Amino acid sequence: MSEHHSLKSLLNIHLASDTSAVLHLHFILNTLTVESLAPSPHLPKWTARVQSLLHSRDAGGRWAGLVLAQKTAILSQELLLENGQTWVGVALPLLSKNDPAVVLKAAIRLLRTIFTRSHEAPEFRRHVAIPTIPKLLAILIPLVEQTRDLELKIVALTALVNLIPLYPTLHKASYPALSGLALRFLDGQPHAPVSQDLLSAASRLYSVIHVTGGKVGASSLWRKTLEETLNFGTNAFWSLRTTFVGQPPGDFSLQTHEDPVTLIPLHLDRLQCAVTIIDDLFGAIVYRPVQLPLGVIVRFALRLLQTSDNSKRDGFVDPTIHSLELSMVSKIQALGCSLITSLVDRLDGHMYPHRTQILRALSILLEHQKPAEHRVVLLQTLKIVLARYPSSHSSLISTRLMKAVLPSVSRILITSGNIEDARINGTASAKGRKGKKKAQNFEGEEVFSSTRAVLCPADADGELLLAALDVVRLLLRDHHLSAAMQSISVRVLIAIMLTVIRIPPATLSSDPGLYPNVMNKLHGISTEITTGTSSVLSKSLPFIVTALGYGGSNVAESQRQLDLLLHPRLPPVIRPMPLAESLSLMYSEEADEEAGLRKSLGIFSSQDELLQHRDLEMESPAVLSLPPAPKPTVVASITTQPPVQPVSLSQLKGKEKATAAPEPTSTLAGSPTEEQYRSSVIEAPKLRSSQPPTTSQQTEASSSTQKAPTYNVPGISAEDEDEEMPAIDLDSDSEIE
Repeated sequence: MSEHHSLKSLLNIHLASDTSAVLHLHFILNTLTVESLAPSPHLPKWTARVQSLLHSRDAGGRWAGLVLAQKTAILSQELLLENGQTWVGVALPLLSKNDPAVVLKAAIRLLRTIFTRSHEAPEFRRHVAIPTIPKLLAILIPLVEQTRDLELKIVALTALVNLIPLYPTLHKASYPALSGLALRFLDGQPHAPVSQDLLSAASRLYSVIHVTGGKVGASSLWRKTLEETLNFGTNAFWSLRTTFVGQPPGDFSLQTHEDPVTLIPLHLDRLQCAVTIIDDLFGAIVYRPVQLPLGVIVRFALRLLQTSDNSKRDGFVDPTIHSLELSMVSKIQALGCSLITSLVDRLDGHMYPHRTQILRALSILLEHQKPAEHRVVLLQTLKIVLARYPSSHSSLISTRLMKAVLPSVSRILITSGNIEDARINGTASAKGRKGKKKAQNFEGEEVFSSTRAVLCPADADGELLLAALDVVRLLLRDHHLSAAMQSISVRVLIAIMLTVIRIPPATLSSDPGLYPNVMNKLHGISTEITTGTSSVLSKSLPFIVTALGYGGSNVAESQRQLDLLLHPRLPPVIRPMPLAESLSLMYSEEADEEAGLRKSLGIFSSQDELLQHRDLEMESPAVLSLPPAPKPTVVASITTQPPVQPVSLSQLKGKEKATAAPEPTSTLAGSPTEEQYRSSVIEAPKLRSSQPPTTSQQTEASSSTQKAPTYNVPGISAEDEDEEMPAIDLDSDSEIE
């Protein structure tokens, strides 16, 4: 069926009556194309039918006629120029009538489409647009102020935003009225904050009205608007910090008759309005170059981002006001993140000198325990900054950022083990002390469990994990990252890959889309890490092929790496990441610095517990076995020595105090060394006889102990100088090593 036949069927069936036109309007809009409105015998009938719907007595028919006229104007400019003046004559009076809001919105959209698409037609602009736009402006301003329909306000403000840059001279006389209209929604609302859509529309209107000053005055009006907005936002910020230190000169304290429950939300809404206006001003049209106060804007953004909650001022502070202002800290920081994101996106290279301050402020915030929703905002801001400025040029900042971000990723390793333990133990831990009956666990009963544990129970947890993986990938590209932190990050990612593969998707999150997204990001990071020399890249071929099989956002990177592997004539890739051979994948290869960083991140192994247990045992009082005290002479006859009982250190010191030590005399050629002394004390020789000692032997042993000489050994403390020194047994079969 040809196109004009389809237009004929629409006229005969779907537009046969006003009721059918309203009923089948959605189908008609989807059927119409540019080819449908090509010159044909049915085209005059189409325009006549649209004109009849515009004059319909039924509000639904008029609404259908306005929508069809707008669709026709979008698809065919020729029909717009031919019938535009007639459509304007019908749509403009409708705005002054008491029609439903849906009809008024359709009329405003039709007028906006006609005037924007006919801007390049000088005859139509001179005869239709110039006489009609001032009338439209005089109708829209009171309509926005009086109507209560939120969507109608947004449609009217959007129409003004689109028309003012095209016809600035026609709106120059209405500059005060337009400014007052925009500021009416940008002054904050204490009880019910302005909706985000209405705030965005009013902000775009306020940031575009400077073009009414012409090519010469537009730049000065833009600069004036920016300075007023900065002052407005600064005053709102300090009004939220009246109970904290660092107040600038000025009276920002709340008066006694003012209710803080009303004023604090009002100032927060004003601060949000200021941030939104600054963002829109950066995207506005400026005809001539203007000097930007970048330092003032960056300081304002950093002041919002560095808002602290632990700097309460001295003296009396109203606890109600302080608690309310304390609850606004996270929201102020989120507004600072929004402003920094806007600055980085809009100004690009101009923000390069300030990247270090921004990264430092973000690292400080990420080091504190924040809710998942707030950490997502911080990580998304950090992702945008790192994507635009890959290197921080500071080993301290990059390492600090990685140390702050990595726990958000490694929590999978920590919580997955707890989930496995809970799955194995069942509900045994839920019983009290009185419940001695063993829990009965059956195979497959976890399917029927209503309290299944997941790693990311909330949507914010899944967003936090994905944002943290993106930030880790960007931080690994920074060659200023320390080698120890780089190695730990790679090891954690490898452990996460091995862990996520073995758990079902339902264990990770109730959202089925989170598991493939995490796997895609992990494979993308792994293929990027393995990009290095040709030998390492050839070894990582399975990772690249697997990543290509998963699909997702890492396909382009995996395809590039595969091309690099197949075409070695490409320029070599310089990667800051270490090769696979240089990674310490074993705990035995781990340096002390890496072990300390790993433990500070909360990642412990079973080997760490064994080492900690061994250190505790070594710190406890040890019990030493002392050797027998031989006779002082070298040529004396050897008698069977009695077995020595274990003596503790306290008993040994008490015995030394009770026994008087004789003068140090000896017939030996030289004194033994410290090493020989310690080895003789710690390693007791084997006794030749295990028979119990007789009374005479005990007496002889005690007398020989009293006559044994002592030696001054270097390195021995003053308390051990009186300790008995055993003589050397020449007939012993043991050798001194």
